Amino acid sequence: MKEAQTDNAIAESGTAALQADAPLRQLRETARFTAQQHVVSPLTLAREAAQRWRDRQSEYTPPHATDYTTGWVIVHHGAGAGWTRSLDHRPCAWVPGCLAVPADGGPVYIAVGGNDQDGAQRWEILP
Repeated sequence: MKEAQTDNAIAESGTAALQADAPLRQLRETARFTAQQHVVSPLTLAREAAQRWRDRQSEYTPPHATDYTTGWVIVHHGAGAGWTRSLDHRPCAWVPGCLAVPADGGPVYIAVGGNDQDGAQRWEILP
């Protein structure tokens, strides 16, 4: 009986670990082929989506409004979903799997942990 309980606990902890890594696994599996059949990395796609979002915002934002050339564009499912000045607060505002792309070309972060309803638990730098 104890062996069955131990096996169940091990299986549950393994399942939790797989679920926590799901956004990273999906990101690694995402790729796009160009006309020359070169693979474009998911990070390149995220940076392109963030730049398109920033360009669109600059077209429609009055000059005295928020400066979207700084901070982080949040990319979800390959499209810009919003902007934040800092990643220091409220990762729960974004679902796991969202990417935070900085304006300065620095490292990209991914929202991990949590769930779609309650939001992510933390930001982790992508390797």
